[in-house]
Amino acid sequence: METIVNTKSQILEASLKLFSEKSYHGASIREIAKTVNIRESAIYNHFKSKEEILSEIVKNFSNRNFGTLILTDSLINHLSKPQKFFLLLSQNILNFWDSQNERMFIKILLNLNSINSDVNFYTIDNYLSDFRKLCSFIFREMINHKFLKNVDLELLSNQFLSPLFLIELKKISSVNQNYNFKQELELHAEFIWEAVKK
Repeated sequence: METIVNTKSQILEASLKLFSEKSYHGASIREIAKTVNIRESAIYNHFKSKEEILSEIVKNFSNRNFGTLILTDSLINHLSKPQKFFLLLSQNILNFWDSQNERMFIKILLNLNSINSDVNFYTIDNYLSDFRKLCSFIFREMINHKFLKNVDLELLSNQFLSPLFLIELKKISSVNQNYNFKQELELHAEFIWEAVKK
């Protein structure tokens, strides 16, 4: 039983990598099987189709609880210092997006969204919606504790996340992987704080 589970997770791992490098449509079942070092027919013991593999990847990414990875104790300790809090929250979100698997998943979604396909059942907007919900929850608490003025939470969440996602896209597409985004994050935190302070 452990071998079956292990093979299935290897197929998902290889597919994540190949779909991110070659796109969902560019990667084949044959390449996935070769990467896992199994026969092509063995993949069908675990998945009916390539679309089902993608569906499983999306399910795994969309069902996780990433809030605890972003909303850490050290971040919560800065809740009463909103400008510093916004900077640290920005850094935590970018660090989360910078993990290898997360970055591969973002690339897959970007590739899927760039073409018309029946496979577009989960989009970048769906992905970012999960982060908007987390931000809305955080900002609601900050308003309740009178750290921020009363603002439209959806609008604030969009204003907060959009520049961060653009920074992440720059990082994904940048030739210079060592580019320092610290100043952009500091300006972003300052801008958000100026817009919402009491």
